[in-house]
Amino acid sequence: MIWSADDVTPAAGSFDWSFGWHAGDPYVLKADEHEAFRDLWSALEKVRERIELAGALRRFTYALERTLPEDKIVDVMIAAESLFFSDIGPKDRGEFRFRLSTRVALLVGQTPQERRQIAKFMRHAYDARSGIVHGGDPGEDNLRALDGTRVSAAECAAALEDVLRRALQRATLRLAGGERFPPDWEELMYGDLPSH
Repeated sequence: MIWSADDVTPAAGSFDWSFGWHAGDPYVLKADEHEAFRDLWSALEKVRERIELAGALRRFTYALERTLPEDKIVDVMIAAESLFFSDIGPKDRGEFRFRLSTRVALLVGQTPQERRQIAKFMRHAYDARSGIVHGGDPGEDNLRALDGTRVSAAECAAALEDVLRRALQRATLRLAGGERFPPDWEELMYGDLPSH
């Protein structure tokens, strides 16, 4: 069924599992969100079972269900690795921190400045995840907001969720539109930077 903007009104309820929004967390779509939501939902319906997205969507949903921010950071980073390393074989797994931060920045960032900011943020998030997994402590210096300021673990987790949500949306829309995902990362890095 295709809806027009006139047919859709703001409503509270529950999204599908992949959005991680539960009935206890009402959300009301604003008038200017209807079309973007409908387009994303249609795209997600087409490609959510694709191997490039399925694992990342599942881990992202787990993160939304966590109560401890440290657990959210770990799950969101696992989702990011699943999304951004789907093309890497077991023999080619060197320098994950650099690759992950660069790939997220290339996909999500729209300007060179935003790409640098996202890459730096993701390096800190990767180090926080490593600290949690390997020692139980994210390291106070690794808990950063997107703008680089030090924040709490909960604020870091929220910023990380936002960045990965944008990445999942871009990947979903690329696949649904017939584009390749993962893209040719070297072309994105060394070729002309596309506008989003």
